[in-house]
Amino acid sequence: MELTGILHWNEFETGFWSLDLDVPHAELGDRVVLVTDAIPSEFVDGARIRIAGTVQEGVVDFLMAGPRVEVNDVTVLG
Repeated sequence: MELTGILHWNEFETGFWSLDLDVPHAELGDRVVLVTDAIPSEFVDGARIRIAGTVQEGVVDFLMAGPRVEVNDVTVLG
C-alpha cells in the first residue's frame, strides 16, 4: 500500500514516527504509526513523504496514535 502525508516525530514513550495522511484512508483513518527497524535519513519532522508499506494486523501497542504500518520504501516529496 502507498500512503502520502506529513511526517511527525512524537515524543511519547521512547518516541515514534507517525504520518498524517494527505487524504484520510477508509480503513486506516487520517494518521498511521510508521514501523521500521532502521530510521532512514530521509525522515525529518515535517517532511512530506510517500511510503510503501504493509499494515501490521493484530498488533497491540500503547501508542494509540493509529494503525501500525511497516515501512518498505520511502520517498521524500518536499
